[in-house]
Amino acid sequence: MPKSVPSPLAGLDGSGHDRCRFLKCARMTVWIGVKQEVRMETQDLRRAGLKVTHPRMRILEILEASDGKHMTAEDIYRKLLEHQDDIGLATVYRVLTQFESAGLVRHLHLGHGPGRYALIGG
Repeated sequence: MPKSVPSPLAGLDGSGHDRCRFLKCARMTVWIGVKQEVRMETQDLRRAGLKVTHPRMRILEILEASDGKHMTAEDIYRKLLEHQDDIGLATVYRVLTQFESAGLVRHLHLGHGPGRYALIGG
């Protein structure tokens, strides 16, 4: 009878149980951490009465990553293009208007330039 080869994930005793359990737990911890973060954002949108859509989530992510810096709709659109997102400029303006109405962003008008947007509390 051929000898079995222990898995590279096998524990010291060759059973693999301890290390596999640890790796599964580690993956679940990471997955749960990411899931909780996304769930929190989706709950914010739902509380505001908005459906969770890809354009809304991507624009929300870009605004969060701006670290409180006020961005124009065109700035956000350029970031979407950099990441090859297929979201048009009209959609960016529409989503920002919805976010403003829902109280998620503040819209600033500075002189004759374009309006700037930032997350409230960001």
